[in-house]
Amino acid sequence: MVGIDTTHTIIEFYTHFDDGRHSFSPELFSLEDTIEGNDLPAGDVNVDGNLSLADVIVLANYILKRSFTPPILNLCDVNADCKVDIVDIVYLVNVILRGRVTPRFGCVC
Repeated sequence: MVGIDTTHTIIEFYTHFDDGRHSFSPELFSLEDTIEGNDLPAGDVNVDGNLSLADVIVLANYILKRSFTPPILNLCDVNADCKVDIVDIVYLVNVILRGRVTPRFGCVC
């Protein structure tokens, strides 16, 4: 699987990928749908517009059980380390219960 961070990359520049063993040429499609921004807070894993313990539960279920895939993964990376892991659960608990840290948007997509 090959991913391109399109927030900082112009997709038209990439027409060929080569990892030394395989060669890939992406097939680009013109989509009529557009992706719009949202005003959800970082850490709002269940995308209800609020930060609450429900977000911690959903995040824990995703990380520990893989029983649910959040619709917007970068909302789950609340410590912005480009990974969604147990550290994000602890960070989110501190955001909600203690207010000592600020949730940040991660780079997981």
